[in-house]
Amino acid sequence: MKVCIYGLWHLGLVTTAGLVKLGHTVVGLDDFDMCDLNRGMLPMYEKGLEEALHNGSKNNILSFTNDCKEAFENTDVVWVTFDTPVDEHDVADIKYIETRIMRILPYIQDGTKLIISSQVKVGFTERFEKMILSQHPDKKIYIAYSPENLQLGNALERFVNPDRIIIGTHPDERSEFEPFFKTISNNLIWMTIPSAEMTKHAINAYLAMSICFANEIAQVCDSVGALSGEVELGLKSDNRIGQKAYVRAGDAYSGGTLARDVKTLSYMTMDRSIVSPLLDSISDSNECHKDWISREITKRMNICGKTIMVFGLVYKEGTSTLRRSGPLELCEWLYEQQAIVYAHDPFIISDADLPDYIHFVDDLNNMPKECHCVIILKDPYPSISLYMLDMMIGDAIVIDPNGYIFHKPQKNGRKYFSVRRLQ
Repeated sequence: MKVCIYGLWHLGLVTTAGLVKLGHTVVGLDDFDMCDLNRGMLPMYEKGLEEALHNGSKNNILSFTNDCKEAFENTDVVWVTFDTPVDEHDVADIKYIETRIMRILPYIQDGTKLIISSQVKVGFTERFEKMILSQHPDKKIYIAYSPENLQLGNALERFVNPDRIIIGTHPDERSEFEPFFKTISNNLIWMTIPSAEMTKHAINAYLAMSICFANEIAQVCDSVGALSGEVELGLKSDNRIGQKAYVRAGDAYSGGTLARDVKTLSYMTMDRSIVSPLLDSISDSNECHKDWISREITKRMNICGKTIMVFGLVYKEGTSTLRRSGPLELCEWLYEQQAIVYAHDPFIISDADLPDYIHFVDDLNNMPKECHCVIILKDPYPSISLYMLDMMIGDAIVIDPNGYIFHKPQKNGRKYFSVRRLQ
């Protein structure tokens, strides 16, 4: 099939690469200059993405354009894949998505199947469908909402081998979308459009709640002498919870993805006068836990004038995105306390997008000679050996909220602090 992917950042590029790998002909559409993409220069890193897009171009089944008329010529499916922006309060800018879909409507051909995967508020798709019918009554456009199920760092693999695909559409239009989605997976879960939108809200809110629960339990563990890592093993051994449950204690969640749905649900319940103390408390718990690192550092040392090394800046391992990055927020706080901030991250393509106050270390041989504190926010292995890490850390205080190095032998007398503990 010929598919137009509309919106070309993380979600859109991964969707493009996945469809190309599955043999579809794909046209990528957005409103920026396509020169870099047509030359194979990507705006972010994701495992396997560059190779898949390169192969698609080489086999003449992939092209990029900002011309709507060209993009929709003989197209079977239009898939809206913009990453919905959020503000500093984690509120989603749904108007951003609406404006961009309105732009393409005059060019969409009669009989086209329109899929929306951008994060939207429940009710958006049906409201937008009515708008399409009123403005373009001469066109029959089939519409579905399918929430994305990607994980940063392993997104392409998740796309081509999903555990399931959730699709919200009208029952009498299911047959229009089924042949296409079956080229991706046979495990399709069909539901109404509002249910599909609500499922995305519910999944992210549940994951956010699980993270907050694990972090609060870890604080109780610390106060009573229990080890949160062992409690985690006990929780996962219960088949009602399971091995993949988000019950590993560590840093607070960030990035805006989970927070966006928590905030959306909170506003929805408020608008409808629904009492929801559990949903309302998720953000409060996470905000409180965000301060764990700063509390630990200020308890152990006077930050002013001290050199602090941060391992890990990106939102999540395996990708280069810095959007709403918790580590960047921490670096800003350290700078405000007049610390000298150094940072290293192997997934950072260029330090051009980093604030000037961060001394970016692209080669670990150029680390500062003396660090007073090392903060480990992403897994430093296997790119750094234990011996190298031990030599670089020296006698510095180590803050490792996620317990990335807790299972490694600790230097005698080292001041090591973690939310997740197994020893």
